[in-house]
Amino acid sequence: MSNRIVSFVVILVAGVMAAQASAQYAVGPRKASNNRGVARTGHQVHSPSIRGSAGQADTQQVSYEQVSEMGEMIVEGDYGDMVATCNGDCGDRFCSTCGPRLVLSGGFEFTFLKPYYEHNPAFTTINSNGATFQDVAVTEFEYQRELSPRVWVELHANAGLGIRGTYWQFDHAAATATGQPPANGLGNLIPPRFLDEDLSTGVPNSTYTADADLKAYYVQLEATKTADMCLWSLTATGGVRFAEIEQGYVSTLNNPNGANLGSINFQHRIQGVGPTFSLRTERWLGPVQVFGAARGSLLFGDGTSQLTIVEDADLDDAFTSTMTENRGDLLPIGEMQFGVLWTPRAEGVWKPFVQAALEGQIWSDVGNASSVDGDLGFFGFNTGVGFDW
Repeated sequence: MSNRIVSFVVILVAGVMAAQASAQYAVGPRKASNNRGVARTGHQVHSPSIRGSAGQADTQQVSYEQVSEMGEMIVEGDYGDMVATCNGDCGDRFCSTCGPRLVLSGGFEFTFLKPYYEHNPAFTTINSNGATFQDVAVTEFEYQRELSPRVWVELHANAGLGIRGTYWQFDHAAATATGQPPANGLGNLIPPRFLDEDLSTGVPNSTYTADADLKAYYVQLEATKTADMCLWSLTATGGVRFAEIEQGYVSTLNNPNGANLGSINFQHRIQGVGPTFSLRTERWLGPVQVFGAARGSLLFGDGTSQLTIVEDADLDDAFTSTMTENRGDLLPIGEMQFGVLWTPRAEGVWKPFVQAALEGQIWSDVGNASSVDGDLGFFGFNTGVGFDW
């Protein structure tokens, strides 16, 4: 049933486009123009590659008859004829343009990602009856799926070569975690361990509050190369990326009367620069394109950590411990996208497009709010808008 519905929709779209072409345009044989390499009375087809995080865009024009024919062949699975005729007047029938031409592209992606940790504890609560029962519960920080924008701009030629710059960032805090020791006085609330200091408490009605924040961003500049193969497109990129990730753990312990008994402030950061590479493939499916992209980056840089712990803050001789660490660090980052892209018909030199995709990232060995050890992942989706000019 679903296959028939998809086939019907694609045929309908192709038929409507062909009808519009017949009624409004006189579509003749394809002829190369001086500056675009195709007839001016064509339909602009956008063939992007690695939008935002990995890829390059190529624009071309095909007539409405060709679009209709392409839709019918997609439904019927008849790709052989099209491949056989993919070498027309000056390039691939559906894929390429000819003659020198520079295209400026840009876009903005509304990326909604949620951080995922191996573990990211706020505190641990031990509940016991003092004789036959003990329960240990670890409270983890909870993040929501938040907006993390990405913007990019690219200059490329119809030969498939280009250069692109990209910026992305995530800057959000986790929900505040609050806990109290068991009311029977036989349990305990224990923060994450820092140095040999102990800010745990077993006093009923005392309150421990912890907050965590996460900031990550990257900026990259890379060269792009796209190869078109009729219904398929493959883009490879290579360049340099600078990235930084900073995490923090801040907590306070108050007695039942609300007086401060102590606090923890731990901040750590990794930043580095290094090579980044990506591959992206696209395929036409009727009026839209589906795409998949993968990227790997290996960054070399520095890591820093700063810790301040205050104990017995309610006393005149409160005890303060501090620590500062500087180290060389390695930051591997992996990314994947899978989605769809649609280019609406537009007149003039501006060619808009929209896309939607699932996205995942892995930042290896960047730790969590209270530790420098462990991996961090992002997962979510993005919707993007952009243009070719």
